[in-house]
Amino acid sequence: MTDLIWRHYAEPHWPRFYRYRVADDVAGYRLARNVYPCAPTQEGGPESRGSAWIGLALVIGRYAYCVKWAHARLRREASRG
Repeated sequence: MTDLIWRHYAEPHWPRFYRYRVADDVAGYRLARNVYPCAPTQEGGPESRGSAWIGLALVIGRYAYCVKWAHARLRREASRG
């Protein structure tokens, strides 16, 4: 029997733009990827792997200017190992 796992992947869509106010301790100037990480596996539950890169954020001062080009989704795949 093949074990099935949940794998994160990015499902592209038209770009959307957002602006958020950030906390004081992260204010400044930097560029960051918006990555939807792999959820931790619960004991006895299905295994999940991978991550999905769904956007980019530019932090300038107290605001983050974000572009999001994908939704993070899950799909079931056969385990490779």
